[in-house]
Amino acid sequence: MKQTTLTIILIGSLLLLLLLAGCGTDNQTTTPTNGTDVVILSVTPADGTTGVSPSTLIAIKFSGPVDTLSIMRNFHFTGGDQMHEWRDSLEHYGGFGMMGMGNMDHMMEWMDSIHYSGDFFWNDAMDSCEFRPDSAMSPSTDYLCLLNEGGMRGHSGGMMGGGNHNDSGYHMFQFTTGPNGGNTSRQASTPDQEITSGRN
Repeated sequence: MKQTTLTIILIGSLLLLLLLAGCGTDNQTTTPTNGTDVVILSVTPADGTTGVSPSTLIAIKFSGPVDTLSIMRNFHFTGGDQMHEWRDSLEHYGGFGMMGMGNMDHMMEWMDSIHYSGDFFWNDAMDSCEFRPDSAMSPSTDYLCLLNEGGMRGHSGGMMGGGNHNDSGYHMFQFTTGPNGGNTSRQASTPDQEITSGRN
C-alpha cells in the first residue's frame, strides 16, 4: 500500500513538472524577456547597396511606435572622405565593442562633427520615418548611417531591442550613390509630420 501511494505521488510530481516546463517554454517564445519593446525592422538603402540615386531619402522602419526625439538624437549620417577617415579609425580600434569609454566618446564626438543635418518625416503611427539631408548627396560617393540603439527608446520608454545591429549596440549601414546625379528630388513617402532633429 505504501509502495502504491509512493508511486502515485512520484507520477503526479513528474506530470506537474512537465506541465510547468511546458508553460515556461511557451512564455519564452511569445513574451520578450529583455525589457525591450521595439526593434529596427529595416533600413533603406540597405547596407552594401550601390547605384543609389542621390535624391533617395533614408527610410527606417520600426516594429512599433518610438520616442522620435531619441531616434533623431541617436541617428548620424555622413559621407565622402571624412566618413572613410572615421571608419578607418574605428577599424584601428577594433570596433566599438573593443574600445574603452574614452575612445568611444572620442569617436562619437568626431561623428557629431561630420554629421550631415537634415529633416525627418514621420508617419502618424510614429513607427516609420524618412531622413532628407539638407544638402543633396553627391554622385559616386560612399555614405554611412549610424544608429546608436543604446540611446533609442520605444514609445513606452523601453530600450531598443538588440540583435539587428553589428557592433556593440551600433547599427551601421553604408551605401554608394550612382554616377548619375539626377535632377528630380523625391518627396517623402510618409510626410505626415516633419520634425527637426533637435541637434544644436
